[in-house]
Amino acid sequence: MLIEEKSRYYLKKIRAKSKMFEYSVPEELHISVETQSNDLVLLSIAIIGDVADVIWQQNNTPIILTEIMEEELHFAARFFDSYYQTNLDYVYNDYYILMGGGCLLFLQHEW
Repeated sequence: MLIEEKSRYYLKKIRAKSKMFEYSVPEELHISVETQSNDLVLLSIAIIGDVADVIWQQNNTPIILTEIMEEELHFAARFFDSYYQTNLDYVYNDYYILMGGGCLLFLQHEW
């Protein structure tokens, strides 16, 4: 499993920050987010890569993912959605919403 307690902690901070933007909290009252939370981009991409590899190896339907893999994909989807809303990285912001949406779309698809 790729997700540890520190990763969950950073995700909570990013989600809290995104909620502050969502509810129009003045920026001077926002919580600070550790720069290490940016590393969750790489973790989330690694999760998607691992799941894609498992799917590729199954080579037929129905595609079966373990509960841990589904949990990790949900983690990646929540991360990308929240990270997009925080505007912490403007360069690839649109890419993050596509990644999160792709994770959720896959999880909701009936194979």
